[in-house]
Amino acid sequence: MTKNEISIQVGGMSQSGSTLLYNIVRLLLDMSSVHSSDCTHRIHKEHCREPHFDYYLVAVRDLRDVAVSWILKNPKMAFLSSDVSLEPGFEGNSDAPDCAQSLDMGEISLLVTKNIMWLENFEKHPERTAKNTFFWRYEGYKANPIKSTQALVTFLNLPRELYSLQILEKIINEAEGLIDKAPAKFEEMTPEEAAWNAKTKLLANNRTTNRGRSGHWEEFLPPRIIGILTILMAGFLMKYGYASVLENK
Repeated sequence: MTKNEISIQVGGMSQSGSTLLYNIVRLLLDMSSVHSSDCTHRIHKEHCREPHFDYYLVAVRDLRDVAVSWILKNPKMAFLSSDVSLEPGFEGNSDAPDCAQSLDMGEISLLVTKNIMWLENFEKHPERTAKNTFFWRYEGYKANPIKSTQALVTFLNLPRELYSLQILEKIINEAEGLIDKAPAKFEEMTPEEAAWNAKTKLLANNRTTNRGRSGHWEEFLPPRIIGILTILMAGFLMKYGYASVLENK
């Protein structure tokens, strides 16, 4: 009997948790193959939109947290002063208000605008439908990883054995622990590290995925920048379910 191939694209805004989502789904599919032989899965990770996939999984995150994640990963681009250096444990406005106030709003606004445009373009994707698209909310995952991952199992119609708490906890722990195994430098990877990175998609151009937090922007960003960003992304906040956050600010 010929197996059916199911193709899945995992994407999302930059800094939205799409690499974590990709690895959770990848591990789910590996486990699925143990319990079912009816079909094979092809998974692809990309931030741009491409046609001809059976399922589209899209990571969505509060753009203010996206901005903070980008700042922590790209401090030389994010600050007006080239002298700024973020020490380990830096938390933003509560630790160094002068440093946080020197953020380059031009670069940050460009990041936000690009992410909003990415989502708008994806919504126009000719093959995207409500039935084949799953919007994975980063905040929902952080609040309840098990429930969020069970929703992926349901959406992808994976074997019922994958609802097991033991299996889900193992997959989540493995996916979140990959960060600690990432090679130090992209250009200096051994062949084994390169093969591992090709599988996990964790490291690109010497920038590895960082451990994201939900609501970090409230501690990190100064009030002036929070106000500017909230106005800039008001449409996004309303459309993607962050209205209550918007109303409280």
